[in-house]
Amino acid sequence: MTGRWAREVLEHSLSRRTFLRTAGAAAAVAAFGTLGCVSASNPSPTASPTIVPSIAPASAGNMVVATNADPVKLVDSALDAFGGLEDVIKSGDKVLLKANFSFARTVDQAASNHPQVLARIMQRCSSTGASEVTAFDHTMDNPTICLDKSGIKAAVDAIGLKVISVNGDKDFEDKTVPGSALKSIKLAKLMGDADVFINVPVIKSHSTTRLTAGMKNLMGVIWDRQAFHSNDLDACIADLAAYARPSLVIADAYRVLKTGGPQGGGSGDQVIQPHQLIVGKDPVAVDSYAATLLGLKGSDVDHIMCAYRLGLGEYDLGKVPIQKVG
Repeated sequence: MTGRWAREVLEHSLSRRTFLRTAGAAAAVAAFGTLGCVSASNPSPTASPTIVPSIAPASAGNMVVATNADPVKLVDSALDAFGGLEDVIKSGDKVLLKANFSFARTVDQAASNHPQVLARIMQRCSSTGASEVTAFDHTMDNPTICLDKSGIKAAVDAIGLKVISVNGDKDFEDKTVPGSALKSIKLAKLMGDADVFINVPVIKSHSTTRLTAGMKNLMGVIWDRQAFHSNDLDACIADLAAYARPSLVIADAYRVLKTGGPQGGGSGDQVIQPHQLIVGKDPVAVDSYAATLLGLKGSDVDHIMCAYRLGLGEYDLGKVPIQKVG
């Protein structure tokens, strides 16, 4: 691994004793008596993990929620209110964005990032002096069709940046994950070169987990997603979120697939138009806010609560400073 983010995050491992000294973990222990994930499918807490993220949860900083019907102005107002990207991206950095274009759907079907939102985020990353800015996903459908039909390839090509799909076994490498439910994965190799890793999920419903937002979006960085479904899905999502902790989450809620997710494309799908962007470093808080767009609370989504109990962030939005703009 040569990238700064990869060295600092993917190779970062702490003992259980150090983990228990962490503020987030200590709070979880105080509240629940033990560590781990409790969900409808897993009523008993799992064994505690041996890692803790190296990036502080957003109790260390505000979350921004911007609203604007113009995709470019939406991105600019959100990132400007957040204070820009200069504290995240340094000159010469290789920036990797985990986008979502997994299904062959049109812009209006809302299963993928809005192309103009994603392209503007990439432009803003590039304007900080990054040496490379690449968006990627591991698609479920044919990657060429996904990129063309979503409008994402055309939008990113137009600004001279790069978007790719990693869809072959050769694009992934074995990694050990010291989680409670997740022990090993095949991780996208290109993550090893990242100096900065930004998670750019699209917000939508999900038939199994109820919500696709930031943490669920990370399933696109691994090869075998089906293994999560045959294990404890919510605990695996939380373990992966602890292991591959993004530098920043920029959640795309320009339009939201409220029913029919994650694929969309059905005649009965409900697509709403919040025209929002959510920016923060706390993946739990960002996902908890995203849940409200589907009429849910963070506590209604099992993997959010699993991640909270791992000390990854705050699910109670009443405790999170949120700056709203637009």
